[in-house]
Amino acid sequence: MKILILIFFFFSFTFTQSKDSNLFEENLDNINIDSNISLLKNETPLVEEVPSVEEITIPTTIKIPLTNEINEEEPEGKSVEDGDFSIPNIFRSLLISYPDVVTKVKKVDNPYHPDLAIRVRDKIFYNVQGRFLPEEERDHWKKYSSNTFYDYAKSIPDPLQRTKKEIQLMKKQGSKNYRKRKKSTYPGFNEALYGMKSLSDTNTQIIKARFLGKQVLVHQFSYKPLMKVQEEIYKLTNTHPEVVQFLREGDTVYSFFWRNIANSKGRSLHSYGIAVDVLKEGSTDAVYWLWRQNQKIDWIREPISVRWNPPLTVVEIFEKHGFVWGGKWNFYDTMHFEYRPDLLLLNGYEVIFVR
Repeated sequence: MKILILIFFFFSFTFTQSKDSNLFEENLDNINIDSNISLLKNETPLVEEVPSVEEITIPTTIKIPLTNEINEEEPEGKSVEDGDFSIPNIFRSLLISYPDVVTKVKKVDNPYHPDLAIRVRDKIFYNVQGRFLPEEERDHWKKYSSNTFYDYAKSIPDPLQRTKKEIQLMKKQGSKNYRKRKKSTYPGFNEALYGMKSLSDTNTQIIKARFLGKQVLVHQFSYKPLMKVQEEIYKLTNTHPEVVQFLREGDTVYSFFWRNIANSKGRSLHSYGIAVDVLKEGSTDAVYWLWRQNQKIDWIREPISVRWNPPLTVVEIFEKHGFVWGGKWNFYDTMHFEYRPDLLLLNGYEVIFVR
């Protein structure tokens, strides 16, 4: 059975990536917004879809507990604060973002930081020096890097403003040897969060959908947010010519792809279907820092103007629905969006959730 599943996904993914296929192409010169939005009702999920209930806007002032003990109650307290990456605050952002699989636990024994633990599905994870680890890995925390929570920029960092020290550090961190030696986070946390430990688990979590005229495979967490992103992007085509141009140029779209990050031991978020790439195929513009580096280009000091960037209105729509954009990273990836509402909440963004 596992072999059959692997064969199915290989051919399904291969078909999805073919830019020569025009089966799902949209005629953007005569785009019919209503007909494109109506397609959202006719998606073909690989798992049964949970009916949509309502949209919920989660402001950064939502009140949730601020105590070391993660109690069953939710007394009034401070909010998920902009720039506060303390473990209690990170746990809160996860509780808000993934309420169906992340739950609070009562007081637990954690010798490294008393009472800080969280339940993801059926497994308890402890905070050990910034790593989210199960009981059996608590004493082996040095094997792993800390979980990925970081300052997400409000605007695109300007490469021309970088100091010599910053440039030297980026050169070091971008080297192939450094990336190969770098520790990865404990994989079990994402495996539990997204319910996918191996490729054979995809049939329970991955949904087949159409996004911007292309067939994609996405995780059920990001499916409804992505459909809202598409709906709002299409609505802008009557008033924003730059959005129409973006849709014309973005001729390749893909999401689910079981693989590691390039030159790294860590698994890509594409493996869980929560990342989506919208790519201008064949472009000579800068899209991804590693591609520029492989071309022997001094990408660290290249101006933003050489990059292929989606319109900021499109980026804002993605962010509003819980997706961070790789174009705001120092190691930029302008085609890349990934569903991380927890990270956006930690950075002071308001996120709309579809429950």
